[in-house]
Amino acid sequence: MKTGTKIILTLLFLSPALGELLSGSSPPLEFFTPFGLITLISFYGGSTVLIREARARWNLQWSIVLLAIAYGILEEGVMMQSFFNINHVDLGALSGYGMFGGIQWPWTINLIVYHATISTLIPIAMVELLWPQYTNTPLLNKKSLLVIIGAVGIDTTVFMYYVWSLQKNYLTPYVPSPVLLLGSCAVIGVLIWCAYRFRASRLRVTTGKLLSPFSFAVVGFLLQVIILVTGLLASGHVPASTTLIVQCVGLGLAGVFLGRQFFHQHRTVRHVVGFIVGSILFWIVLTPLNEFVNKMLGMLPMGVCALVLLLYWRMVVLRKEQGKTVVDVI
Repeated sequence: MKTGTKIILTLLFLSPALGELLSGSSPPLEFFTPFGLITLISFYGGSTVLIREARARWNLQWSIVLLAIAYGILEEGVMMQSFFNINHVDLGALSGYGMFGGIQWPWTINLIVYHATISTLIPIAMVELLWPQYTNTPLLNKKSLLVIIGAVGIDTTVFMYYVWSLQKNYLTPYVPSPVLLLGSCAVIGVLIWCAYRFRASRLRVTTGKLLSPFSFAVVGFLLQVIILVTGLLASGHVPASTTLIVQCVGLGLAGVFLGRQFFHQHRTVRHVVGFIVGSILFWIVLTPLNEFVNKMLGMLPMGVCALVLLLYWRMVVLRKEQGKTVVDVI
């Protein structure tokens, strides 16, 4: 099998495995079904492959983050509409919490951060660290590109219809707002345009101390903790304004750290690996809770497998890197 094919296949499975399976959004009994695998791989995996392809073709650095944010809006704002739908099954205490202008802002911020990291940027970085020589190499021909775009489009349309069809089961049905849906599409378009517009832009920090890879791991872990904290604050009936302040402060601090550290001239692969391990480890730690408290059968074994594979991935990447190479990922 050609290396390019391996990269594409790995991304197609890795993105939904991290974004849906490990988080418990689609537990093993749902994930490992024909319908589950096909839809999640085609949408999650397909979208991530497209972002990776855009990165290679446009030679993106920091502006790839804009594409990752656009993906989060496409999934949760357009396809699932969980940003606006108070009946969305995963909301829990966040249903209607911090609603302003028809948008559930604490949930929206959470999901954008989650999808931008766990669902897209981290899978792309993991694959590019395994095969660094292909980092800026386009892997899709025109036909493959159109097939994946078509698959993502079909999934989006089907799930939009599915979300609307469920509303008859609720006392207060969710009525899609054309303004919010069209606005989401417009924002996605602007983000894609900006990513392309700033394709030649580069960040490079030459001053200040570079912190340790362990610090990167801690920040990766804490960035995911913000998602859990938001739900806990909502469950504790903390005012939504307070929760939004906590979110913004936490994300602001993380953004400053990453902006100053990720693009530091002396940053090595070990630092990126640390961030990735810390981010994924948070969700691995939660698998026993999902298994025994949330009654998601198979989550604990899944967490153990994920930990073993994560440590194996780390070992392979660090053997290649040997503390010397700076790889421009994420």
